[in-house]
Amino acid sequence: MITKDLSLVNWPNQSGEYKVVQFDNGDEVYLRFGNDPEHPLGYGDFHEFILERFAKEIDVTCLEILIRGDNISILPQDIPYKLVGAGRCKLEVNNRSAVFFGSSRDYSKDINQDHIAKLTLKFPDWQIR
Repeated sequence: MITKDLSLVNWPNQSGEYKVVQFDNGDEVYLRFGNDPEHPLGYGDFHEFILERFAKEIDVTCLEILIRGDNISILPQDIPYKLVGAGRCKLEVNNRSAVFFGSSRDYSKDINQDHIAKLTLKFPDWQIR
């Protein structure tokens, strides 16, 4: 499992509204944005795809479980990394502003406010709420 040089956040270069997934390994918090901002009609990245890309970063293979009739990827239970929150972020790159809100229906997770508070301390040059 990779832990060296793992960035805390994959900040996008473009402003917009993104899906996000929050992870914690007990020592550090990690935030992953979707690859693309949300389209006005609702298109964009999926929380599951964001989780799968993070799993590749930490060199683990996702497991699949059945939820509401669909298979969904999850992280293995026996690793220190846990999905602790998911939702959306309205990101303004030029202002260094990030407003987190919402939830993930598939993972039954809201934005984790404790995670956001820790990120705020790590990125004091950003307005995070």
